[in-house]
Amino acid sequence: MRQTTEHQRASNQAKLDAKAFRFRAVLHGILLFGVLASLAPGPVMTAPASPAKAPTGGSAPKKPLKPFLEVSTKGTYRLSFDARNRLVAASTRDRAIRVFSSLDGRLLRSLDTGRYTEAPKWMAHGRYLAVADWKPSLHLYDGATFEPLFEIDLPSRATAMALVESSRRENRLVAVGLFDGRVAFYKLGDGAKVGNFQAHEHYVSGLVSTGGGLVTGSFDGSLAVWDFEGNLLRRTDWKVGNFIQKADNQRVLVRDFSDSVTLFDPEKSSKSKPLALLEETLLDTAFAPSRNLVAAATSTGTVSLFDATAGREILRFQAHGDQILGLDFTDDAELLVTGSEDGTFKIWKVADLLRSR
Repeated sequence: MRQTTEHQRASNQAKLDAKAFRFRAVLHGILLFGVLASLAPGPVMTAPASPAKAPTGGSAPKKPLKPFLEVSTKGTYRLSFDARNRLVAASTRDRAIRVFSSLDGRLLRSLDTGRYTEAPKWMAHGRYLAVADWKPSLHLYDGATFEPLFEIDLPSRATAMALVESSRRENRLVAVGLFDGRVAFYKLGDGAKVGNFQAHEHYVSGLVSTGGGLVTGSFDGSLAVWDFEGNLLRRTDWKVGNFIQKADNQRVLVRDFSDSVTLFDPEKSSKSKPLALLEETLLDTAFAPSRNLVAAATSTGTVSLFDATAGREILRFQAHGDQILGLDFTDDAELLVTGSEDGTFKIWKVADLLRSR
């Protein structure tokens, strides 16, 4: 059976063995290159056995769905729309970051650091494109011309990134979650290091900037809230390793090793009802706040859409012929992009998906 990775392909936050992820019985944190080139040191966790998952009542489309756009790539790991919804940045199997037009699929630029790269991240409303590689270093590109601005040498491999906003542009910071469990701050203007703090025992698997501070997730099974000085405000025991991403201005979306998805309010430490999935292994999620939709990508190439309020699956469709390692909504929730190891990424009109039920 061909093995996959959770972090080489999925935000590259430490490389999970997908076969281990399926059977819930072996150790997490195995780092793979390609099919299985070599093992690298990293945090090791035992994934707990998942309870049997009941059907959630989702419906199949009435007829086969066709994407708005399909683009051939060399295997897509992670994708991200820019703030104007006109560009898609994709990390691909050949170690490059490629930028495509979301209107017609044209390749606009290839950014090649010569090393394995993490998920690309647009920052400051698309003004910058940040890319971390395995040197380890962080590259910042101009979001319009894609010219390199600067490169930062990191003390450990980057596993998550977030922009710390400020009313003054020169005070904006890039917060970088690291493989060694630290969070480091760098000036967005020139890349100068500001400081760092130890956030977790294991690597930082997710990092979200909120109005009140930073939220971090980790393989150590906890979520933590920090002020921008690195002082711990509160810590929540999640019991299992998790990955977090921004949901809206108040909440984060938590995907954990039990293949459940939860909306979590870090200020109130309150959780939504977990969204149950079926037997497929969950590889990535995305949230569209304006439609209150959660999209979940699986190892079998299917995408499930959930009503986040009701906690109910409303649609499941076959998007790709192989596992889906990345997906993202546009900010206006009009489009959904999915990227797969089948050598394509596809853009779907969300309204068409909802009408197909």
